Amino acid sequence: MHTENFITKVVHSSLVLTALLGNLLVCFTILKNRILRTPVNYLLMNLAISDMMIVISFTPRHILGGLYHHPRGLQGTILCKTITSDTFTWVGAVSSATTLVVLAYERYAAITFPLGTRSKLSRRKLKIFVGLGWFLSVIFNIPLFYVRSLNQQRGICESHWPNVTFAKSYNIAWLILIGIAPFGFMAFFYGKVILHLRREILPRQHGSLASRKSRQKVTKMLLTITIIYGICFIPNLILYVVWYYVLEAEIMYTLNEVLLVLILINSCTNPFVYAAQSRIFRISMKNIVCPCKNWSRNRVNISLPLTRSLETLENVQLKGFAHLDNDVKKLEFHNLGC
Repeated sequence: MHTENFITKVVHSSLVLTALLGNLLVCFTILKNRILRTPVNYLLMNLAISDMMIVISFTPRHILGGLYHHPRGLQGTILCKTITSDTFTWVGAVSSATTLVVLAYERYAAITFPLGTRSKLSRRKLKIFVGLGWFLSVIFNIPLFYVRSLNQQRGICESHWPNVTFAKSYNIAWLILIGIAPFGFMAFFYGKVILHLRREILPRQHGSLASRKSRQKVTKMLLTITIIYGICFIPNLILYVVWYYVLEAEIMYTLNEVLLVLILINSCTNPFVYAAQSRIFRISMKNIVCPCKNWSRNRVNISLPLTRSLETLENVQLKGFAHLDNDVKKLEFHNLGC
């Protein structure tokens, strides 16, 4: 194995492991804490699942490739179309895009229409959005499942397009429908949110002021992960369109390796963003990673009085650490939205 190839696999492996551990931690954090089981947080968990699908599907082709003997025949063809190619990486990518659009719309509706039923993301709506997102993710990737095939002589998965026009059209569709359009919708929704928050009259009541600051914090966090997604994914989609018009194959392969790293970085960063910008997530993650350590040594009293109509990641009060019995200490959370 060449040194460059070895270094690439080490970098890929490190990023995949970081993404898996970080996103698993996000899922466990949301499932373990009842106060975090809100529709918005479930969307964040769906985003974490999408990121894990991206890195898991990435592994057989880009990390384990060349380290195993690929089965031949019908079994090998089925494995190629489902596991040993990176097709499900792109299924996860579409799911990530749709989830981020739903999160952007939720922020727009919740802040622009805080008192209307339009802003309420119910569990029923959540199931519809998530189910529709995964359905569209699979449907959009049917052409990839179709063109993936096993080279029986070389024992590797390859893409065999019916013709160049079909390949160009599909990659352009990816750039427009999964790259530019979703990012445009997200920019529109967050732009409206930012303008609304700037025009909003400064509340006189302390509770309203705390509510406004909480909404700003959640919006900032979601806007951050959206920008990271755009920076990491859209260049890759542009590359696959430009590839058909550039003759320097070696340069394009090098660029592809770099941009694949960006995709892995995108899957790694979200847990760190949640921990950095959400105190509730940060403390809950610490309690899962180090359950034996007493994070309640310094008594904390944070009050975030919010209105009934707003349900955000910070819609809690970290009142302190109550002694439930002689041996157990845990956070006592009070949901102020009820």
